[in-house]
Amino acid sequence: MNKHLLPLFLLILIASGFLIFKLFYKPSIISRAIINGQTFKLLIADTPQLRNRGLSYRDSLSRDSGMLFIFEKKDFYSFWMNEMKFPLDFLWINDETIVDLDENIQVYTDGGITTVESSESVNKVLEFNSGIIKEYAIKKGDKITFK
Repeated sequence: MNKHLLPLFLLILIASGFLIFKLFYKPSIISRAIINGQTFKLLIADTPQLRNRGLSYRDSLSRDSGMLFIFEKKDFYSFWMNEMKFPLDFLWINDETIVDLDENIQVYTDGGITTVESSESVNKVLEFNSGIIKEYAIKKGDKITFK
């Protein structure tokens, strides 16, 4: 390759990488949730791939963290505990209101994979370590502030 073309080639390669990054990188606007005065850091699952993987394969989740699943439309959603290594609490959320709760959902029941379903149409689901609902007295009708 000509010595004069190499810098141009590298510049084009770097610029292309930057443009691809800018096109496909979507930073999350939501990073925290506040419930009953308690602030939680959030992992965001807002694409089909991220929602499908969820917290699977993770060994743990810090007590002050949760995973927020964001859906484009309100609907009835179900979750499975596939490849989970720890039990979870689920908050079913319609906009910024908790409409249902599922506590201490175990990884397996009767040798099968546990599933949970929303009892109402929701557009967000928040997963926490098991025990968070009880520890912070979270209940139906509580409001969540997302920041």
